[in-house]
Amino acid sequence: MPDPQPALLVDRATMAEVFGEADLATVGEVQAAVLTHAPTRGFLTRIGLPDQADTQGWFHRALDLDEEAGDVTDGRMCLGEIPYDSVDVDTATGVVHVTPEDADGSCVLNSSLDVFAYLLCVLEAERPCYSGEAEQTLADPVVRRRAEELLDRLHGAPHASVGPTPQARLRAAIERVDPAALAHPDSTWHRVLELVTDGIA
Repeated sequence: MPDPQPALLVDRATMAEVFGEADLATVGEVQAAVLTHAPTRGFLTRIGLPDQADTQGWFHRALDLDEEAGDVTDGRMCLGEIPYDSVDVDTATGVVHVTPEDADGSCVLNSSLDVFAYLLCVLEAERPCYSGEAEQTLADPVVRRRAEELLDRLHGAPHASVGPTPQARLRAAIERVDPAALAHPDSTWHRVLELVTDGIA
């Protein structure tokens, strides 16, 4: 019998709750044949990735994932960018790489696509807490409660126990699920953490 696939950190329902169903795009089964890494292929065909370009979010997905799957270069498929750093996935290993705009080469961003997507969810769920309008946004008790409940579920614990600030909680989430994400100094997660600390959405 084949080894069972490890449980994913995030599912379609959670992604849809965080980003909206309409903003999730998948790769067609035929086009996905290029993805020889089964967990990555399954994630992109069944769960998909969001596009936050129109919502001032962090991840700007490639316009056409099917087209990108058909144009794999050096074994990597382009997924999009975290402005202005290009994000791609190794079609054989599922490792997510980033090529920073101001760097000479790429480095590991995350060890798998579901880890990357999970951290995008945490980052987006924390946005009401660090955006420039955080105080005004969280003044609405309904918005605050929903934000806190989502964070509790994503962190698997009361979010206040994970860390006192969005930056601390995001760092804790990264270190818990994927220490490799911060191993390289050029990893975009370092810049994201700095911007979250400064309160920039």
